[in-house]
Amino acid sequence: MKKTVFFLMVLVLQMRTMQGKCDKELQLAISYNRMTWKVSELPFTPNHTFKRNRLLLQPCLRLAIHSNVLVKDTVQKISLSTFVGFHIFGGKSKDGTSSYKDKLAFYTFEVGVYPSFHIHQSFSLGAGFKVNFTPLVVQKSYGTLYQSNDKDREWFRENVPDRFKKFSGNAGFIARYKKKRFTLALETWVGLIDLNNIKSPMGSIKVKETNYRVQLGYMLGKGKK
Repeated sequence: MKKTVFFLMVLVLQMRTMQGKCDKELQLAISYNRMTWKVSELPFTPNHTFKRNRLLLQPCLRLAIHSNVLVKDTVQKISLSTFVGFHIFGGKSKDGTSSYKDKLAFYTFEVGVYPSFHIHQSFSLGAGFKVNFTPLVVQKSYGTLYQSNDKDREWFRENVPDRFKKFSGNAGFIARYKKKRFTLALETWVGLIDLNNIKSPMGSIKVKETNYRVQLGYMLGKGKK
């Protein structure tokens, strides 16, 4: 919660102090997510890793604000970007020996900040952090995990927000290209904390996620970046 408040304050302060010196951008992205469950210290069994990394594309909508930090010879060298947005991420299991399969959807609000270095007037590289708040997690399952294969299966949906932490954080890398008012960006966001919120007496369970995005943006207003 403290991290979320901090980033919100950064965003508000930037908007208030950089009026007339910042550019606003509306961003729409398609993302692919990889999720990993690491189960260790189970009695009488070896450690296991379960992955939900089958192709599952999800949307992301953000509003970003870019402001100049260092300007030399009228060519911007360094900028600071902050953003707020709504993102759906999750994971989809692969078909295994059993007929069971599932997919998870995390409905998430995100706030982030990253500095960028402009290699060229149209191309920049950046790295930063974002904080996520996830009020809802939906799991769709095809039968149950321990259901016999000779029994009929059907898809069912359940809300499982208590199984995962509501607040999380990511470190990210951004490559961005700008042409007039349009932008194209590639982003990678790596989860920094364990998402699992369930303590198991049987052993340790850790859940991590990595998110990849292809993003299109449109610069709002009359500002130039």
